[in-house]
Amino acid sequence: MASRRDELNAYTFAKRRTLASFLRPSPSGSEEGAPKPLSAVWPGTVVGVVVLAVFGAVGLFSPTAPEAGTSRVSTSSSRVTRPRGTSC
Repeated sequence: MASRRDELNAYTFAKRRTLASFLRPSPSGSEEGAPKPLSAVWPGTVVGVVVLAVFGAVGLFSPTAPEAGTSRVSTSSSRVTRPRGTSC
């Protein structure tokens, strides 16, 4: 019968071996087939920067702020109406 120390050593060995098999894709240690972590981040970052640059350029070259003294809010009625049965 194996002692507790032998069982612990066997467990530790199995755990390290399993972890090593996930970290190394092939027995030769080549990382050719391993995915690169930033391969999906760079394209998204580039697209985001380009979109921000386009919106910034459009805002700089053709601003569409209203002219001074004009308002886009309709001022035909200054009275606020509320549904019946409601209070402030």
